[in-house]
Amino acid sequence: MRSVVVAASLMLGGLQVTWADPGWAQGSDGRALLDQGKAAYKAGAYDKAATLFDQAYAADKSLVQALYNKAFALRKTKAYPAARDAYRAYLRAVPGDKDGLFGLAETERLLGNAGEASRLFADYIEKEDRSDKAKYVDYAKRRVAELGAAAPAKPAAPAPPAAAAPASGESVGALLERGKEEYKRKEFKKSAETFAQAAAQDPKNKEALYRRALSLRKAKDYPAAIKAYGAFRQEDPNDLDGLFGLAETYRLNGDNDLAQQLFGQYVKVEQRPDRAKYRAYAERQIAKLKDAPPTTAAAPAPAAATTGAPKVSASAIAASARRIAEGDALMKQKKYKEAAAMYAAAHDKNPTEPLALYRRALALRKAGDLAGAKAAYEAFRRERPDDIDALYGLAKTEAALGNSAAARALYQQYVAQEKRESEQKYVDKAKAWLADHGGGTAGEKTAAAPSAAPPAADKPAATEAPPPAAADKPPVKVSAQDRRRAEQLATKAKIAYGQKKFGKAADLYRDAHKLDPNRDKLLYRRALALRKAGDHEGAKGAYEAYLAAVPDDVDALYGLATTYKLLDDTDNARRYFALYADKETRPSEQRYVDKAKAYLAETAPAEGAMPSTLDVADVPPAPAAHADGSDERLARHVIEPHPEAGPQPGHVAPHARILSVDALLRDGTRALDADPAVAAEHAMLATTLEPADPRGHLLLGRAYDAQGYKKDAEAAYTRASQLGLDKDIGRAARAMITDGGPRPGRGRAKAPPVSERSQARANGLATTAQELVGQGDLAGAQETYLAALDEDPKQYDALLGLAELHMLSRSHVKAIAAYRRALAAAPDHAAPLFGLAQAFERIGNQRQALHHYKLYRQSTAEDRDPEKAQLAWRRLEGL
Repeated sequence: MRSVVVAASLMLGGLQVTWADPGWAQGSDGRALLDQGKAAYKAGAYDKAATLFDQAYAADKSLVQALYNKAFALRKTKAYPAARDAYRAYLRAVPGDKDGLFGLAETERLLGNAGEASRLFADYIEKEDRSDKAKYVDYAKRRVAELGAAAPAKPAAPAPPAAAAPASGESVGALLERGKEEYKRKEFKKSAETFAQAAAQDPKNKEALYRRALSLRKAKDYPAAIKAYGAFRQEDPNDLDGLFGLAETYRLNGDNDLAQQLFGQYVKVEQRPDRAKYRAYAERQIAKLKDAPPTTAAAPAPAAATTGAPKVSASAIAASARRIAEGDALMKQKKYKEAAAMYAAAHDKNPTEPLALYRRALALRKAGDLAGAKAAYEAFRRERPDDIDALYGLAKTEAALGNSAAARALYQQYVAQEKRESEQKYVDKAKAWLADHGGGTAGEKTAAAPSAAPPAADKPAATEAPPPAAADKPPVKVSAQDRRRAEQLATKAKIAYGQKKFGKAADLYRDAHKLDPNRDKLLYRRALALRKAGDHEGAKGAYEAYLAAVPDDVDALYGLATTYKLLDDTDNARRYFALYADKETRPSEQRYVDKAKAYLAETAPAEGAMPSTLDVADVPPAPAAHADGSDERLARHVIEPHPEAGPQPGHVAPHARILSVDALLRDGTRALDADPAVAAEHAMLATTLEPADPRGHLLLGRAYDAQGYKKDAEAAYTRASQLGLDKDIGRAARAMITDGGPRPGRGRAKAPPVSERSQARANGLATTAQELVGQGDLAGAQETYLAALDEDPKQYDALLGLAELHMLSRSHVKAIAAYRRALAAAPDHAAPLFGLAQAFERIGNQRQALHHYKLYRQSTAEDRDPEKAQLAWRRLEGL
């Protein structure tokens, strides 16, 4: 019998099938059923697919891959007992098949049969010798490690003592999986704490120890990472990945000598072909470190434990890690006082881990308790006197307290000791403070500190302007007491801004500047706060006062231009945007230059530059669209991203954007009479490309109105009016809708009610279309769905099915229209919400995508899928 090859691909968390065709001679009926099953699987009809695969095998016993595919499809429906039977049947037909063995092991795991799953995974590891299956072997090994504690495979191991289990009740394997997921989400601090819990439960678990060290390094807690790598290397001193990680951590921590020594050891012994790039990296670092300045401070030793330290139980370590995680969550919620209390409790539980002290100091500083923050920083530095990050934090705290002499000394130490390339921006901030307070080189242009200035609504201040030279502006004599008081008020203003108390922040910045008029940057921060508070006149005055003192600050030029734009002062907005576009040379700010140029292009007074914004109907028609009505007719409107803008969906060059929106509006207006749905597609794409253009929203309102979507039309008209469309047109449009009178645009008469017979025919046609999808006949399914909608335009299954077919063919704008109709037909269903979220995300409209993902997660509809809700949560975090 010929060997069977079944192609499959694995993703952690689930298996995904791809199909192989061994090219056997098979019966035509069986082959047709097999192909239909594959199509049904790809369409997501897993129950149907499983049935078709079963029928294919019954029709032709040589099609043993149908058994494997059936098992796979049953797993997707979570019918695990039936999937297990199918895998066993497949393995009886193809004894020893490695893919089938892997699938059966995973199914047993999902059924909760830990012992059997562990045995099967171990059998798979022993048999798998294909080089392209290494990731499956790794996955199997992780599962064996996880399942072994609960139900060991062949050699039984003693169960861990009850006292070692974490308070959460999670096993080591579960903690490892959770930590990996947190690491993937770049929640490095949280993953480090989760791996610490796993190591507390199993102190010799090398994976937990290694991953904790890696997470700490990613979190930039280099001293703690060095200790963690030391603990890992005590368990496995010959592990080369641990040696590489330790060398890299010493380099990042500024210990060039030791990093060079460890990289040298690594290069000598690393011979693995798949690690060639790491060896090359180590060689490059050795060459660089030879020319680097000598280490200025001794790095902590890599020992895992400090002699004489108090003994802490595993449960106390786990409890401390949980409290740190809770503190981190409170920090994200800006509940700084509660976070500080949680960190204090964490340190009480585990006094040998000073990390909680550092985080408490940061939380207290954020909460405005500067005296408490200072004490916490000092306590932390007694534990780790060489920690450079704490040196910087203490310097900022002393500066906020007005202790300029102490802050100056600390900042100077920090500048001298900080050698990490990744921290250069903080060195620049320290130098800027020293220059501003007489302790450094004046006039050096440096980046602003993370909390040095609150971010603007549309453009953060990425660069501190250089202080004016003394010859241009003689300094005002300020007493030490007033300078200290001004620093304290500025710190309170930052805290208020972070709490979104913008008016209060503006007042505090004003008072701080009165006490110390030499600090011009306070005027800039006050302008930002006033703009956020909606006081645009006040913001204009503050920007102008700041620019009078620092006329070359390009960020302030942009801020003042934006403020004039908000005040509808087009002439002044154009003047300052033009100044900004001329003066801005930083590559990182290119997107703001593009925004400025876009505004200048949009408001250009040249004749013929833009059609009227008041009447879309008079725009001359464009060439006819493709007859098939596909998204290809929109291809000429697709705009490529700006070459320097990076991955920013919807970001286009200003001139091209205007031309694209105008073309969309012309085509959409032309289609309004014949097909309002096509007009809506064009309008939606136009509003995606240029959300602030009222013409797109007006056309969208007319298209919705013509289709009878009263609420959507009213919302579109209202948005058009808010964006500056002629107020009389906007009010008239809304009044006509509200009063039920004649509708603006070119609307159709209200459709007559659908008879029961038509509804029954529509239901039958929708069912037939679903069956055609299962059989892989997508074109036939689309025709049948359309026939169902001819019978009943509000048939929910037909609308939803048509939308999903549009998504498969990447006709996303058409899918949006169909999903909207489905939602209007059945508002108590959740599926259209998820479809809308995905469609909006794929055309680059992140705002609408986020909105619909949130609606789906909040829905209580019966068809809400928990897995999709979890996916929605992940997309919300990613977007």
